[in-house]
Amino acid sequence: MAALKTPWYDKAVEALKLNGKGERTQQAYARHVRKLIEFYNGKDPDRITEDELKNYFIHRQDVDKWQPNTMRICYSAIKLFYLHVVQRDWHLLKVIKAPREKRLPSVLSREEVDRIL
Repeated sequence: MAALKTPWYDKAVEALKLNGKGERTQQAYARHVRKLIEFYNGKDPDRITEDELKNYFIHRQDVDKWQPNTMRICYSAIKLFYLHVVQRDWHLLKVIKAPREKRLPSVLSREEVDRIL
């Protein structure tokens, strides 16, 4: 989680570890929190309002066209950060949810099956 260079870093690492998150998840979550802070030009996360957070999510979804899986990780990262590190109990954090992408399984053609066998 070395990418997150704020006074909140140690608290964030501790919250992620206590939450059982692995190293790659820690890195992904740190990246999303960093993107939020960068979006608001380095604004201290403690000073970002609930409305600003809502606008950030809407921007990422509607303007940047982030995919549902990316939005799900973003929501989870920022939700954990604000609930457990910044300690905000905002309504938004209780209602945000990205739908899971439904992907069809890959199906092999007859030729591919014949080559395998």
